[in-house]
Amino acid sequence: MRRANRSIEVFDISLMAVVTKAMGAFLVLMLIFMQYYKSGPIGQQTTSDIKQTIEATAKEIAEAERKLAQNSSPADIAKLLAEAQRLLEQARQQIAQLQRENDALNAQVARLERENTEMQMQIEDMQRKIDAQKTILSATLVSWDCLDVRLELALMTTNMFVERDHGKIKDKYVLNSGGLGATDTIDQTNVLAKYPGAASEAPGENHRFNTSSFRYPAEGGTYSLVVIKERPEIKQINGSSGRLLTHSKADCTGLLSVQTTEPAKEQMAAYFTQKVSLPKDQYVTALYELKVEGRDVKSQTISDATRQWLDDQIAHAAKAP
Repeated sequence: MRRANRSIEVFDISLMAVVTKAMGAFLVLMLIFMQYYKSGPIGQQTTSDIKQTIEATAKEIAEAERKLAQNSSPADIAKLLAEAQRLLEQARQQIAQLQRENDALNAQVARLERENTEMQMQIEDMQRKIDAQKTILSATLVSWDCLDVRLELALMTTNMFVERDHGKIKDKYVLNSGGLGATDTIDQTNVLAKYPGAASEAPGENHRFNTSSFRYPAEGGTYSLVVIKERPEIKQINGSSGRLLTHSKADCTGLLSVQTTEPAKEQMAAYFTQKVSLPKDQYVTALYELKVEGRDVKSQTISDATRQWLDDQIAHAAKAP
């Protein structure tokens, strides 16, 4: 009896095993890289379709491998592999579609980012033009005989508030947070950190000064000029960074200079310097008020209403023991 030639069948099955392994490897690669093809709402449905296609392909390949293990007929296995190939081709097309959608989304994002940048520049330009029509209030305080505290010169109004909890809360008590505008205060902690040798200098010599300044584009209204005595350390106060109010060991003396500037005219409208006294037992010393009316700025004594507001602010402020 002539023995049947099984070489082709063995060859076919071996070839199919190689193909299934290759397709399995491709499937694994698709699963790995799927995360990089996820996008927004435009691509969500396509992503879901690809996942379903890959799951169906995995089942077809698993069934083909099972039949290989059972020595099933090459025709059945070939049919399973053909279906797996069809599903993989479908997945490739869906990925290509998703890539096109992703490219479109990326182009939209890039365009929106450019528009946002341009809009931000326009807003900043408009703000500069608006500020140019305002009167700039600025002042500097220099003190030499109270180096045990941080003296902050602050510009304030009775309707100020501090936003907390990402803007959800408006806290009307502001003394621990400082004043209006761009501020810069240097105390002895800052001086000695930068110039350690200043520790041997006498107060009021070389670097041994407390200095504090602000600059604020003011609209019409009444502003209070105050000096706050603080601890140098920053603390968490009511959920925000701030400084505890404190007393000084002795009465303080300082030189205060105040300027008002009109940016539109590029000229300084007023300038004066005066000596101020800060009693040791006061957390906050109210100097005077600045009343802004158009281009005109007048100084006046602290009103009773402002003093009551300041007393309430002091009563609710966080203080050093």
